[in-house]
Amino acid sequence: MKRNAKTIEETSKYKIVVENRFDNIPLTFKIWKNKNLKELKIDDGFARAVGFNSLKDMKDKVGESTIKSLGYFPEWTILEEMDPLNNIGLN
Repeated sequence: MKRNAKTIEETSKYKIVVENRFDNIPLTFKIWKNKNLKELKIDDGFARAVGFNSLKDMKDKVGESTIKSLGYFPEWTILEEMDPLNNIGLN
């Protein structure tokens, strides 16, 4: 199955790609070029992919505990090497 990935920003350090996953939900990835590091943007697509109606819904339900734990609500989350979402490539 071919994935629908689209580069929306690129610099010398990283590339930001939107790819449709999970019933055509757009997820935004930041792929660092000089590091083995990929991040996933915490936005409406992310919130819907993990079972919330929107980012606002997710923040309303878990935002306070996240802020208490981290001290802030993150914009990006690092994908671990074994994460199934980590298979997006640079091409």
